[in-house]
Amino acid sequence: MEYNKIIFSRLLSSFLWTVALQVFPLLLYILLTNFDVLHPKEWLVNSASIVFNFGTWLSLMPIHGLIFAIGYIMSLEHKKPAPLMVSRFKFCANIFTKTNLIKFFMYVSVGILVPWIYLKLNNFEMWLECRELSGSYCLNENSVFLVACGAWTAAYYFVRYDLLVEKHLEFPIIRQLKFLQIRYKFLNIFDICLISSIVPLFYYLPIYMWYRVSINQLFEFVLATTVEPMIVTGFTCILRISLLWHSWLIATSFFAIMKTLDLMIQIHFTERCEFALIEQPNSKAVLLSTALGENNMPIIQHLACYDLYILAMSQKSTRWQIFTLSQPGGHPHTWNAILSESLKLIESFINEIETICKVPEPVKPKSPVPRHIHVRDMTVRHEEIITGPVPLSPTTKLRNLVEHPAKVEVKERQKSAMDEFRMKMDTLMEKIKHNSVIHYIFGNKPDAEVCYLLSKSQPLIWVVQSIAELSANALHEDQFGIVLKDLPLIINTLLQLKYSLDKLGNIQNKFHKRDDDICMKAALKSALKRSLYRIAIAYSDYLTDLPLSSENLSCMQNFVNFKEC
Repeated sequence: MEYNKIIFSRLLSSFLWTVALQVFPLLLYILLTNFDVLHPKEWLVNSASIVFNFGTWLSLMPIHGLIFAIGYIMSLEHKKPAPLMVSRFKFCANIFTKTNLIKFFMYVSVGILVPWIYLKLNNFEMWLECRELSGSYCLNENSVFLVACGAWTAAYYFVRYDLLVEKHLEFPIIRQLKFLQIRYKFLNIFDICLISSIVPLFYYLPIYMWYRVSINQLFEFVLATTVEPMIVTGFTCILRISLLWHSWLIATSFFAIMKTLDLMIQIHFTERCEFALIEQPNSKAVLLSTALGENNMPIIQHLACYDLYILAMSQKSTRWQIFTLSQPGGHPHTWNAILSESLKLIESFINEIETICKVPEPVKPKSPVPRHIHVRDMTVRHEEIITGPVPLSPTTKLRNLVEHPAKVEVKERQKSAMDEFRMKMDTLMEKIKHNSVIHYIFGNKPDAEVCYLLSKSQPLIWVVQSIAELSANALHEDQFGIVLKDLPLIINTLLQLKYSLDKLGNIQNKFHKRDDDICMKAALKSALKRSLYRIAIAYSDYLTDLPLSSENLSCMQNFVNFKEC
């Protein structure tokens, strides 16, 4: 319940900021479509009166509702772990889900509402008096062109920037105030949108030229009205400067609205969340150690690891509770809980690396089964005993329990038609599996598990540095020595992680490397190296007193001497 409150509060804040910042794309559209050099004062005043009118914001309520629904679905995607796409077929199958279909419908709805409402606010002539039916009004084909352009832009944006893009939160490297992040990144959005919105227009113009009649018939069917065609027909109808100008600004406005929502979710969901270190009576605050173990809710685990990292890197006065003892009892529950969850996270990562690097044992072929089985003939000795003239020796006077058994011969079973069919099907399946096209689509990608593992390494980067920083500072801040008892375990775990990363590097060299994988792997190795240096330098005089293996002790001595092992 508390986790849902944390996520919903950030979602609500993101939504309110998105609604407030919608002033700028709307103002941009109104200003540029009503540009008047001769009367600049009236131009600015009229544009501002349209944008800041209360009725304008009431008319934008449907767009705001859809934006909140899209943001809610995005927050749900960050709550659950990302699936592992081991094959290209599974990636394609994951596209056609109920959630994606709902999001696609919402995106297209926003793409339709944005031009429709913007054109009405701009007093665009959307309805004309029908030439064939006097006294009745028909839908202007210019408005059909612009509304269809908005729907196409929304579909393009959904496929290009949502469906085919990995969804993950990028936490800031350097902490900044939320307002400074919004001011800096929001100004760059319009530069990106003005250029990015040109691409869907290039696709839309030829599509509208060829399917113009079908699009008009679709609008007539949905709206139960008649579309008044433009006087100019053919390809020249879409080359009118005013239509191209309006369509470009509408596409830019849609891009700006959706990218603003993405930016607000990115900023608010990566903002630090301060978790409680000690459980207080009559308090429902989430403990840091509890949040660290939330593997089924990645956003909460990320926030907990990020909070632990900031706490470890802050001043002594802010982290003193970690080194305290419980009262009554005198037990280091806080440190034990944080260390336990942190080591679980590291060991889980190590186990996954070992699973990836494990080489499967070759399957031994089965020994061939003989076609004929001959039973030993026990009657020969019996005949010799009965008819032989030579008296039997004491060693040959044995009990004969064999009563002339018949020779048993197991003949080879003839293959039936079903066996032949099964053999042919097995051969056919083997050929299909080794087909290059089938293997490309349905076969497992060799680097899928490595990429998936590296994509989850951001919390590990924070945890490794946090544990190392707390261990190093405990030499002077830990009055009760609660960290020193766990120091050998911490060093051994970090070194084991280092050895596993070296194995992962050897495996990854065989595959194609992506930029994100290279960055995450380099960041993880750098964080681990800094952590080992931090501990080695802090405890350089006491390393020989710790119960470490000779290999680990030699490696730590190399870090003390600023030589990597």
